[in-house]
This record gives sequence, structure tokens and C-alpha cells, in this order.
Amino acid sequence: MRLNGKEVKNTDDHKIKVRFLLFVGVMIFVPIIGIMILDWFINNDQLTIGISGYIQNAVIYGMLAGFSIFIAIGILFRLIRERKNFKKTCLSILGIIILSALSFFLIKPVISDAFCLHDPLSISLYRLSFADEWGVGDSPASYYLEGYDMENDYRSFRISKDLYDKGKTMLQDGDLYAEVAYLPNTRSVIELTLLTDFADIDINEDSPIIDEDWRSYALSINGIIYELPVSLDRFIENGWHIEEDESVILKGNDKPYGSYDYKRIHLISDSDQMLSAVVYNTGEDDIALKDGIIGGLSMIYGNYDYAPKGNILPGGLYLGISTYDDVLASYGTPSESYERSLTYRNENGSYWVLWFDNDDHLDEIIVHHQPYYRSY
Repeated sequence: MRLNGKEVKNTDDHKIKVRFLLFVGVMIFVPIIGIMILDWFINNDQLTIGISGYIQNAVIYGMLAGFSIFIAIGILFRLIRERKNFKKTCLSILGIIILSALSFFLIKPVISDAFCLHDPLSISLYRLSFADEWGVGDSPASYYLEGYDMENDYRSFRISKDLYDKGKTMLQDGDLYAEVAYLPNTRSVIELTLLTDFADIDINEDSPIIDEDWRSYALSINGIIYELPVSLDRFIENGWHIEEDESVILKGNDKPYGSYDYKRIHLISDSDQMLSAVVYNTGEDDIALKDGIIGGLSMIYGNYDYAPKGNILPGGLYLGISTYDDVLASYGTPSESYERSLTYRNENGSYWVLWFDNDDHLDEIIVHHQPYYRSY
């Protein structure tokens, strides 16, 4: 019996040891495995597009918020348990307030975006580029789509390596644009489409409609249509001001075939855009410069002041986007053509001159629609 009893005891001890070892193993390895899975999830660039991207950001924001709250609670317990002088008490309370505020502002975008999941914001981008950012230590690289929206504001979104590689390859073949559906607070990309044709982007559903014919001598500037010739006063009413001395007088002319007095000026908008204009006095009496008529305009895209949205030429052409071939397709055979410019002239002396940059994008325009002298 004793022998049997001893055997039973040894068996029980063995079971206890096995259970203890299993418990220790679970306590050690399960958290490690959990951390590895979590690290894989939040750093997996393949999950950055779609709802999974939002969940990634929610986890990251949530962990940071939780860490802030954990530290704040620790400071609070220490403040309650230990007596501190007035200065240390004030610093502890300040730390709790700061950490609590930090956790709130970390969680707020996650909660706000939860209500936008079924109705994300949409944005169109051009002037695209792709960037990568190497992680710290063993952390993987992050990949980004960068570009400018239709109002020329810079935008950046995290994307997957597959999209990064695909985009860089497509960019080598010519122009590239993107349609991005994203959540406004966490900047999570829900859907991304790369496009090679700007015509596939509908950016002007709320913009004014201009005449398709270049002989209309109309153009939209910042969403307002101007048809030449147009009074200088109309530009001034819309927020433009004259850079030159406004006290200049334009002389009148009442003689048959007499030349109109004119002055070349610069107009500056409230957002520091610049236009070159030719202002005429088509009347018989002398007038102040500000009362003149604009018969010619020049716009340059090179400094990116003129966003695609709201700045349109006849035929739906855009500075910085439309190409040499786009102009030919819309306006037909030019009166004169060179490697970097196209000119379209009318019988009455009116004309458009369009210049292109080294990538064949429309970079500068001059439009003139005003007689130089009086008729008989």
C-alpha cells in the first residue's frame, strides 16, 4: 500500500510540475506571440488601404491613448498615497491633465472617423510623386503617395508597397492622377485609383460653363468667367488690385482710325496671384486707369498659383495639365506652331498664344481681343 501510495504521490507531483511549466509557458509565450501578431498587423503595408487601414490607425491611436491614461493613473495613485509639497502636487496635477487631454485628442479622430466609414471624403490629385520612409531599427519602411489637389494644396497618404511600385512604374510612362477616398481625421485611405487620363477626373461639376470655342475669348479665373474685352473694374470688384500707380490717365481719342491709348499693368489677387493685362481707353474722353477696358491678358502657371479648379480655358483646357496635343485636339489647326508654342489668330486681329513647358504641359497663355484703333 505504501508503495502504491508513493507511486500515486509521484504521479501527482509530476502532473503539478507539468501544469506549472505549461502555465509559465503560456504566460511567457502567449504575450510574445500576441505582440508579434500586433506588430505584424500595425506595420503590414498591405493592410493600409481599406477598412483595415482605419483599424490599423485605430489600434495605434488606441495604444498611445491607453499608455497616456496608464501613466496618468499611476501619477494619480502616487499623488494619493504619498504626501507631496505644493510644487510637486501642482506638477503632478498638471501632468495628469496633460496626459488625459493627450489621450482624448488621440481617441477623438478614431471615433469621429467611425461615423465616416460609409461616406469617406473624395479628392483628386495631380503632380503626383511617390516616397518611402525607412523605419527605425527593424521597423519596415512606409510608403506614401504625394500630390496636389485641385486647389493646389499639398496632400500625402500612406499606401502599400504594391501601389508604390505600380505608381512609380506608371509615372515613368507619362502623366498620372489619382482619385482618393479617405477618412478626414485619421487620414486612412479607404480606396485609391490611379488614372492616366485627366479627363477621367470630374473636378468642375460646380464650376461655371465656358464656351468651347476659342473665338469666344472667354476664360474662367478662380471660378469667375471673364470674356474679353472686359472692364478693369470687374477684376477690382473680384478682389484684384493694380500693382502700378492708379492715378495714371489714359487719353481719349475722337479721330477716325486714331490709336487707343493703353497701359500694361499687373493685377494681384488677395492670394498673391498675378496677371499681366493691357488696359485701353476706347472712349473719346480722358479716363483714370481703373476705368479702362482690359483687352489682353497673360497668365503663367510656373509658380503653381493657378489651381486646376476654377481656372479653365475654352474647350476645358487647364494650365499645368493640358498638353500640346490636347490643345490641337480642342482648337484644331493653329495659325502658327512651334516646338513650344501654338498661336490661334482671328481675322479681326484677336489671338491666343499658348506656351508649353518641357513636358508639353500648358504653362503660359496670352489672349488678346480688342481693336488697337478706332474705326471710321
